[in-house]
Amino acid sequence: MAEYITVNDDDKLKINKDTGELEAAQKVVKVDTSAYVMFFLQTIPEFIKLTGNQMRLLSVIWYSSTYNPDGQLDGNLFTNGPLFKQQVRAYGLEWSDSQINNEVSRIVKSSDLLIKIARGSYILNPKYFFKGKLTDRTKLMLTI
Repeated sequence: MAEYITVNDDDKLKINKDTGELEAAQKVVKVDTSAYVMFFLQTIPEFIKLTGNQMRLLSVIWYSSTYNPDGQLDGNLFTNGPLFKQQVRAYGLEWSDSQINNEVSRIVKSSDLLIKIARGSYILNPKYFFKGKLTDRTKLMLTI
């Protein structure tokens, strides 16, 4: 899924003839919206309550969560199964399966950053972060 955004292009600076200021030109850039997670500033109070290892685990959760361009419940989903546990270990957290389960459970119980939808299945709380387009976030928030 690709989306186009407008960003400043520092390579093409313009000089404002009235003020003499340097101004950046803008360009339209194509980005893969499934390649990043939007992190909203209202997340910070909840996020800083997490331990360092929980923050690392949450980063892997962001990476492994699904992307659905329709904004339905199967988007922003992650399953705490064997594949996820392999990904956690591949990113350097040498934890046992039970340690991973316990940390996921602690994140869910200590904050509302993740929403449990079934045993071992969670979605990223779109109030705090989202993988995809803002319009899809709104759809998911209405679904929840």
